[in-house]
Amino acid sequence: MPDVRLALVGAFFVVVWLGIGIRLVDVQALNADAYADRGFEQRVRQEELVAVRGAILDRDHQAIARSVDALTVIADPTLITDDVGTAQLLAPLVSRSEDDLIEAFASDRRYYVVQRGITGDDAEGFNRYVTANEIKGLFYVTEPKRIYPFASLASQLVGFVGGDDGSGIEGLEYRYDDVLAGTPGRQVVERDPYGNPIPQGHHTVEDAVHGSDLILTVDSQIQFAAEQALEEALLATGALSGSVVAIDVQTGGVLAMANAPTFDPNNRKHAQPWIFRNGAVANVYEPGSTLKVVTVAAAIEEGIVAPSTAFEVPPEYVIPLEPEPKIYEDVGHEDTVVMSVGDIVARSSNVGTILIQSLLGNEAHHEYLASFGLGSSTGEFPAESAGSLEDASNWCVSTCGPSTAIGYRVAVTPLQMAGVFATIANDGVWMEPHVVEAVVHDDLTVDTYEPVSRPV
Repeated sequence: MPDVRLALVGAFFVVVWLGIGIRLVDVQALNADAYADRGFEQRVRQEELVAVRGAILDRDHQAIARSVDALTVIADPTLITDDVGTAQLLAPLVSRSEDDLIEAFASDRRYYVVQRGITGDDAEGFNRYVTANEIKGLFYVTEPKRIYPFASLASQLVGFVGGDDGSGIEGLEYRYDDVLAGTPGRQVVERDPYGNPIPQGHHTVEDAVHGSDLILTVDSQIQFAAEQALEEALLATGALSGSVVAIDVQTGGVLAMANAPTFDPNNRKHAQPWIFRNGAVANVYEPGSTLKVVTVAAAIEEGIVAPSTAFEVPPEYVIPLEPEPKIYEDVGHEDTVVMSVGDIVARSSNVGTILIQSLLGNEAHHEYLASFGLGSSTGEFPAESAGSLEDASNWCVSTCGPSTAIGYRVAVTPLQMAGVFATIANDGVWMEPHVVEAVVHDDLTVDTYEPVSRPV
């Protein structure tokens, strides 16, 4: 019997060692390459290197928007043994809910973004917390975070980026997203189970191409003054919103584009979506008497009148229509008075301006309105309106000319009207309103913007 037991034990060990031997031959000889590849795939990770987004600078090269280094926390759920416990520890520190973290950690994915954009002391505190609680399966990547150093200054003009992918979603951030964003790079790195790079391991890097910088025509001091004045005007008048545009008349460069109310793009959680709208380019209105200067300037340029040309201006201008006539009035006088063209402008005379327009004619009037930039957009601003300027062939023969002469039947933006007065101040030369002065690329080459100009 002892010999039988000994034989059985020996046979058992022979079978076990035979199995181990067969397994070793399978792992180390027959399928060695397959197992090596599998192990390599488990250690090697492909990671995107985010391109640093270009800055947005004012005309003095002060940053209105720029990117800073921030900590991004990445999880490898396959290395997390306690999904619920880890989620409970991390949830109070991040913007993900506990349930979202549990679901992510229970998956078989290898890469999950726990939190982006942790900066400064918060980043150091997060790292200490993870170490103290012995949380495994996390590793860190340094990525850029967008900040706006001047807070609400020019916020509707500049806009902001999205929180997850960092792409522009409003303002110049959106309009020039392809210029600012750059091209992401890529690295392939071999890491240990805790996410640490393995010395002498596989590591290749394809560098990112950083985004280009935008240099604006905006003067931050003028922008600040415009925003202050606008806020004071809203308080004084009880208006709900307003816009201010200031233009360098010789270049067409926008020195200030202010809107109120405004918001801080660094913290916009509680801002109403309509506040993001750049009213200076998106809102349209009938300009009224401010458009009379175009009518008068056109007539002077055509040689029909001179500033000293005198008109007998009655208190009313009547156009006979059925069922009732259309009457245009001047406020302030009841009798016919003699006015020069200069007086008509100074007194903002409706009737006098209509008399001048009747000599100018609809075709020429329309041509000048278009030359002053009405009815078209620059294409530089998101949601920019072209306004409304009907073709002269659609103007009626009765009231269309007179109404347009005094600023009705036409819809304009604040930017367009700023362009009108800038043209007059620039001796009749229209300079295309623009806000981007130059683009500075990653290789330090510079593209300078050349605005369209034309004599009106």
